[in-house]
Amino acid sequence: RYLVRSRGLGDVYKRQHLIRNAAATFLVRVQGDSLIAAGIHDGDLLVVDRSAPPTDGSIVVAVIQGAFALKQIRRDASGRLALAPVHADASPIPLSDPELSLWGVARWAIHRLWPERRAA
Repeated sequence: RYLVRSRGLGDVYKRQHLIRNAAATFLVRVQGDSLIAAGIHDGDLLVVDRSAPPTDGSIVVAVIQGAFALKQIRRDASGRLALAPVHADASPIPLSDPELSLWGVARWAIHRLWPERRAA
């Protein structure tokens, strides 16, 4: 189904499609291309839900040793959920790690489809 009418789209669309729990939802701007394989690009705007539980394959906003990071949740060798490493030589970070805090699950990625204007 294609969107052909945009009148009144704002709040109704956000509530019905992008935001399930407004009180627990925030937006974050992506910096970097480490999750480009997951369809998340530098400059994208992510809709993040703090009330959504992380599951295998989820993209999450995490704080690891005091630094913010976007990571994908995967099952480790023992079947437990962990933050998947970006580089193959690194180890997964278990969700039980005391240096880790999850801030929410990314539910939507919004990115620009038209070219940016360049300064002349």
